[in-house]
Amino acid sequence: GKRSNPEEKIKNFLEESEGLIDVMEHEFLLQEMRSLGSNEEKFIAFIGQQFWLWTSIKLWLSIFTNICLLVLVTYSDDSEEISNDSIRIIYYTQLPTLHLATAITLFTSYCVATGWLNVRVALEDNPDGTVTLEWSFYKKMMDRLMGGGYDAPTTEVTFTLPLWTWQVIYFFSTDWKATYYAVFVIISFLGISWTPLFYALSMLDVIRMSPTMTYVFQSTTRNFDQVMSTVFFMLIMLYLFATFAFYNDFQYAFEDHDSCSSRADDNYCGGSLRNWLLLHVDYGVINPLVWTDNSKPVSSLEGTIFNFAYYFLVNLVITAIVSGIIIDTFAEMRSNRKEVLDDLDASCFICDIEPEDFEQYGIRFSDHVK
Repeated sequence: GKRSNPEEKIKNFLEESEGLIDVMEHEFLLQEMRSLGSNEEKFIAFIGQQFWLWTSIKLWLSIFTNICLLVLVTYSDDSEEISNDSIRIIYYTQLPTLHLATAITLFTSYCVATGWLNVRVALEDNPDGTVTLEWSFYKKMMDRLMGGGYDAPTTEVTFTLPLWTWQVIYFFSTDWKATYYAVFVIISFLGISWTPLFYALSMLDVIRMSPTMTYVFQSTTRNFDQVMSTVFFMLIMLYLFATFAFYNDFQYAFEDHDSCSSRADDNYCGGSLRNWLLLHVDYGVINPLVWTDNSKPVSSLEGTIFNFAYYFLVNLVITAIVSGIIIDTFAEMRSNRKEVLDDLDASCFICDIEPEDFEQYGIRFSDHVK
């Protein structure tokens, strides 16, 4: 792996060093603006250098705003709509205004501290502002038809984009955080202009700010394709069970819910197959079947096999597979992290020399890695 390859380590170290040098130069530029620039430049540099201050204020303001939502927002007594009085109380506290101001300040701070740096470094790699597209589809198609060896020139199209276009592209494509903070401003604006319930989305920022929550979230998204494949398999199984039960007129309920015939007519002819499937999707994943009185009770052979198969495949196996994928991914990530920490303690990350080799020459390993 990369950890056991000194060449890869040196390459990664040089790349990280170049990035660190760019950051240091940018910080020096901001400090120079704050010391020698005009009042406007000093103010902009101050906002950019206080990025973590605005982040902390935004985090705690989001938490406090959502606590106020939980305490104050209620339904109206004479209708099924949210009470306007509770909404007015939220607005009177000026929390939406503070939230929007903080979101804009945070986005501005990111633009100055990081976005500006990303754009400047990217423009240094492409000073002409050109982009080249290669049209080689025809050549690849003829190669496949003629078994290779087809000689045809590759068409290249080069064109130049305006500087502001490249600035926007590099700003949003270099780092996903640019889009994140822009979306945060939009959420805050919707909260002050539409409904304060949009501020509930700002609680997602708590996950990003917490390393433990981020670690747990990554365990659910790292093997997202496997999880989605299992969920799709579960939907197919639910559809098959719902279809079989609908055809045989099985009448059963799920715990804490009405029976599958709750939308049927008086003759118990059953509702639609779509309704049966929706009931299975909504309540049948973790809730076992509870049979009701009908012409085909659970004591029949069909009912017994159906009940056992549903409980075993849906309630036990499929849910265990989904949870198992997440748990195994979490364990794998924890094992990889432990392996990295063990490697850092067992040898130098750059030269791959063990602590015992340094001790033979009277050199402390801790001093070397510093």
